[in-house]
Amino acid sequence: MIKHIILIAIILLTPLSADAQPESPFAGQDYSASNMENFSKLYWGMNMLDINNDVHIDNYMLINECDIYTDYFHHEFEWRSVRESARQYIMDNVGQFPVHFEFMQPLKLGEYDFEAGSFAVLKDYQILDMRRFEVVAPPAELRSICGRKRSLEGYPKALVLDFNRPLRLTDVAVEEGLASRFITGNLGGIRQMGERFQTRERVHNARDAYIVYKAKIVGFKDVDLGGKYDRAQFIAIVDGYEIYADQYRRVLLSAQDFRRDKREFEVNKESGATLLESVQ
Repeated sequence: MIKHIILIAIILLTPLSADAQPESPFAGQDYSASNMENFSKLYWGMNMLDINNDVHIDNYMLINECDIYTDYFHHEFEWRSVRESARQYIMDNVGQFPVHFEFMQPLKLGEYDFEAGSFAVLKDYQILDMRRFEVVAPPAELRSICGRKRSLEGYPKALVLDFNRPLRLTDVAVEEGLASRFITGNLGGIRQMGERFQTRERVHNARDAYIVYKAKIVGFKDVDLGGKYDRAQFIAIVDGYEIYADQYRRVLLSAQDFRRDKREFEVNKESGATLLESVQ
């Protein structure tokens, strides 16, 4: 009898629709991924590069049009025409190049607090007043671009963003029905273990989530040529973030929109940096 009561309770707590989830305030809005194609356009949009510099034009084509670059670059007369077409394209379209970007970072969620209606973020994954954020191009592009392993003049493979506000995340608000489904979805592997291995620590470590930051880049600061990769430094406004139950963004757990916040714009130039590689 008790077992039947427990099963009924679990069924009642399970959401009726697998599609029930909050609506993102960023739905339908275009935030660009962190890759060299979008980085290269950002650099032109932020006036980092010289339209009269042939190397800057050539490297733009190498990044964005590898096949054309490979076919024509070593024929001076043909490439001259390609280069001028590319130069004109950049001048005509630079105003449409992306300045809104999104960056994904893994999280792990701990115990659900029924009173607060939120999951705790595990200690090693908490975000504590982060003011600076570093992101690098995808691993394949770090190794080579269009078969070129060397660095490309004018096109750093990493961005450093100084945010206009500190970011803090120690808990994630999630509606109870959705929280129950999230917990259930992450228990599959745990339940297959022996009882003595089903520890609270393992349960929490199985609760993977992903935060997607939304940011608008508003100003260029400098290029740092030291370190493993050249880094372009920018000022950015944090528009908000989304938190998903999976890296493919099929289930949205929570979202926060900062764009209604009218606090004075400021940047802490002396804050530390966090290195995050793009999650593909």
